[in-house]
Order: sequence, then C-alpha cells, then structure tokens
Amino acid sequence: MAITALKKEGKDIKLINVATDYRAIPFWEETNPDYFVIPHKTLKEEFIKKGFKEEVLLDFGISVSTSFHEIKSSINLPTDKYIILITSGSMGFGKMKEIVEAILKNIPETYVVAICGNNDKLYSILKRINNPNLIVKGYVNNINEYIQASKIVLTKPGGLTSTEVAVIRKPMIHLMPIPGVESYNAEFFYKNGLSLISNDVEEVVKNTLKLLKDKNMQETMTKNQSKIINRYSVKDLVNFALKKF
Repeated sequence: MAITALKKEGKDIKLINVATDYRAIPFWEETNPDYFVIPHKTLKEEFIKKGFKEEVLLDFGISVSTSFHEIKSSINLPTDKYIILITSGSMGFGKMKEIVEAILKNIPETYVVAICGNNDKLYSILKRINNPNLIVKGYVNNINEYIQASKIVLTKPGGLTSTEVAVIRKPMIHLMPIPGVESYNAEFFYKNGLSLISNDVEEVVKNTLKLLKDKNMQETMTKNQSKIINRYSVKDLVNFALKKF
C-alpha cells in the first residue's frame, strides 16, 4: 500500500504483489501492482472480482525458495518408526499439548516430533511429558529437513507453511483452522485433495490413523500436490521479472 501511494505520486516504481493465502483477502484491492502473483489459476475469478485485470494476474503459485525442497543434508532423527511432525508456526498454538498427548496415547508405534517455534512456554510444557516417542524442538531454521524426514505433517493452515509442506510432497493434516483466512486455506487444500482437515483433537487422531494406514491416500495426496503446487514458483517469478523489466 505504501508503494502504491508512491506510484500515485508519480514515482517510477515497478510493483509485483505476491499473495500468500489461497483467497483474495481484504485490502489487496487497495494496491495497484503492475502484476499480481496468485497461488493458483482457479483463484483468478476471485481476484478479478476484487478489481484486478486478468492480464496482470500471474498464476505462478506462492513463492517458496527452490532450495527448500532440494534437501542435501539429513537430521539425526530415529528411523525405526514413522515420524509424525507437528509444526505450530513460530508462535505455537493452544491445542498442541492435547494433540501431542492424544497421538502418543493412541498411536504408540510412531515418533512425534513437535516444533514449538518461539513459544518457550509450550516448549517447557511439552518437555515435561515423559514419553520416549516424543521429540520436542523449539525454533529451528531447517524445518524443511524435518518435513522431509516425516511420514505425515500436522500443521496450522497458513498459506506459506502449507505450501512449504506441499512442495516437499508430504501427506498433510490441517489443524483446527481459525475461521477466516486459515479456513479458506484449509478448504482449498482439502477440496483439491492436498490435505485432510481436523477440527478437534479426536479428529486429529482419527485422520492421522487413517492417513498412516492408507498408502493409496498418501500417494494420491502427494500426486495432487505435484499437480497443483508449483515447486518452481520463485524461478518463474524471477525469470518473468528479469524478462519484463
């Protein structure tokens, strides 16, 4: 919006917006980009209704660094059981303790790796759980390696986080979407066969068990991710910008 204001003043600035949610969220219509990168071609109509011309819309997908899925190193995690990764974003969220305990109780043949981000309180709470199948981490700067090492990823339905999991092609369960942008993201992924949605702790366990046991569902989900989520969105965007400007 600040750059749009400068453009209105006559400044010669080129602006490319990149939407990071699977919905045309409010306030985007108050910007005036030369081009607008959207997450998927099926969302074009939404952005057109917001007032954007179709010719400025680029359906490259949400930008995730190519290096994110080109994973060269491997972390030191046990390999004798499947790993269920629970990532709550940088700040953590309210039901993580209940989810961790429920999975440990009902799916004991797996390891649970819980990433707490910057939430030191959550980290302390989870570290007090005495279970050899639980691995608790705080903030990590190599989340892609944890995603790669996991059989299933449980995550809040942020647009960028969900896309990061999908570019690594991992079965995914979205946790308790908050009505609004999170529910829009989860709905897009679910409708396109990219994830499952769990609205409470009981459903988290049920869906995790179902996904673990159903290899066809896992394969279908990752195939859908490869069809719909562009791994090379950044490369497409950079090449476009270099060519256009």
